[in-house]
Amino acid sequence: MMSRVLGYFLVVLFILGLNFTLPRLLPGDPLTALVGEQELILTPEYRQELWQRHRLDQPLPRQFWGYVLDLLRGDLGYSCYYQAPVLQVILPPLFWTLFLCGLSFLLSTVLGVLLGVELARQRQRTWTRAVLGVSLVLESLPGFLVGMGLLLVFSLKLGLLPFFGALDFRAQTAGTPLGAGVLRHLALPLLTLVLGELPGVALLTRAAMLKVLNAPCVLSARARGLGETRIKYRYQARLALMPLITRLGLRFGILLAGAVPVEVVFAYPGVGQLLFQALLKRDYPLIQGLLLLSLLAVLAGNALADWGYRLADPRLREQG
Repeated sequence: MMSRVLGYFLVVLFILGLNFTLPRLLPGDPLTALVGEQELILTPEYRQELWQRHRLDQPLPRQFWGYVLDLLRGDLGYSCYYQAPVLQVILPPLFWTLFLCGLSFLLSTVLGVLLGVELARQRQRTWTRAVLGVSLVLESLPGFLVGMGLLLVFSLKLGLLPFFGALDFRAQTAGTPLGAGVLRHLALPLLTLVLGELPGVALLTRAAMLKVLNAPCVLSARARGLGETRIKYRYQARLALMPLITRLGLRFGILLAGAVPVEVVFAYPGVGQLLFQALLKRDYPLIQGLLLLSLLAVLAGNALADWGYRLADPRLREQG
């Protein structure tokens, strides 16, 4: 027990150290990124005040210790660029990212599992081979490239959907329902993320399904006269869930990181776009807050995967 507690403590300490160190490895410093060429006209007194305000005049060990103490008090720090508490800066973009990533995670999981089940059970059909080829191509493409292609076709060429932002301000002034504008702005980023994740889920489900199509419990269910639909989802798909749960747990953990290139391409106002701006401005406290948020998402993904194992496999529930 003590060794496990010590292990968790060391992991947390390592994560905090990594979270503190990575932003400071970037070239430049927050003051230069904040004032740019105007740094030359800053008085030495004001320059010193800015350094003291953000603890940049202290040695790195003291900065790290102050960072840990602030975290213990629930304080993520004060943004150098936005001049506001980091938590206050993060919350509005976090809503948009959770909205986008939550929907993409849900859609890609449900549709990917259904598609993977059919690809395995109807593997001799012509359409499954075509879908398999398309899935392999989409799986190999980076998300930002798919997003740029959708942007060129549906926004710039056809003009069907907006190409940046999350709200349609002209529609608000014209009395159009707010939800319609939000969905129109959401469509292309959501489609990009779904096309990036769905093929992987479908291919993994198909591979796992092929191993259990004729498992003993499936043959027993057929012998008892159960319908094929019930056998397909209650026995075969359930047996194929274990490797999929691992992927979904890992995928949940990197949702925020995966949304960064998509939000930058579509100028979507989420935490990915905020992280991009924070990196440009060398805003150490904001970068630390966003990285910490991403690390917490990884831990939550691992916890959800562990819970999913127990839900899918009764033997693990019996072991406690």
